[in-house]
Amino acid sequence: MAFNQSLSFGGLTTIVISCPEAASYNVDVKCQIPTLSNGGGVSALVIVIKHNSSTVYTGTAGALGAWCQIPAVAAGDTISVVTSSSNPADEKLNAIQGQIAISDGPGY
Repeated sequence: MAFNQSLSFGGLTTIVISCPEAASYNVDVKCQIPTLSNGGGVSALVIVIKHNSSTVYTGTAGALGAWCQIPAVAAGDTISVVTSSSNPADEKLNAIQGQIAISDGPGY
């Protein structure tokens, strides 16, 4: 059974997804961040992806997205996407907008 889930989020947050089946999972995160042209300064957004609270990916500050494949996920395991920043411009309500796509199966 194929698993595909898409989620949207706004602001700095933690999104937790429970995996329904044992498989390898692909996590794809895309973000829109504050820019100089809209008064945001330089974004310091950092995206962290975790499997059962263990970090499997840490992005660089200001990146617009992240992608990783997590092998050997058991049914009931969790995958978390954490967005954080040290820049006050990123902390404004919904300054960060993003989409997360999680699917099982081979990577792309």
